[in-house]
Amino acid sequence: MTQSLRRKNTVALIAALCGGSSLLMAPPAGAQESVLHGLGWVTQRPGTEVKGNSAARATGNKANAEVTAGGGKATAGAGLGASVDLIATAQANTVGLSALDVNNTQLNVLQNQVTGFVTAIGGAATANTALVSGGAGRRPLTDSVVNIQNNQAARIEAHGAKASVLLGAGSLQLPGRATANGLLSDETDVRRARIDVMNNTAEGIASLGGAA
Repeated sequence: MTQSLRRKNTVALIAALCGGSSLLMAPPAGAQESVLHGLGWVTQRPGTEVKGNSAARATGNKANAEVTAGGGKATAGAGLGASVDLIATAQANTVGLSALDVNNTQLNVLQNQVTGFVTAIGGAATANTALVSGGAGRRPLTDSVVNIQNNQAARIEAHGAKASVLLGAGSLQLPGRATANGLLSDETDVRRARIDVMNNTAEGIASLGGAA
């Protein structure tokens, strides 16, 4: 089965179980662009200390191929109950920091091109993006320079779902996130930092049930 066909089948399954009927009284699901942990990107582990004049760079890369991640768990029985639980992550030209105590550090995502498909079914799709997270506990990011400049991204797509339908009661959560040429920071103390997001181009950014 091809990736495009699998993607269409998965989206159709999500629609059938979650959104096919307007009679389901599903609570609203908030956009979770700043919540990285629930999208499979980071695991809970102790932080790593990076001292001195360190640098993490993703520079001058080209991703023309299709980058796809798909994960799923679907069950249905006798028309009475159904559930979908999908989580996956697809990334291209991305720098991620998790639970780090970083001092005097430069984080650059410069002059990258993503022209193929970056698709995540049930999670997060990112391209030319810096991800910063404190993990289980906060870790300061101090005296740092974050540059996201002169990047090009096209056709970034994310489909996320967590749904259940049982005996007429419905619930729905779609935490999909599609990000291009951006900085995502969660549970991080940023001090005396300069963050530049400049001269970037993005086309065809789509997210089903989350933030784009």
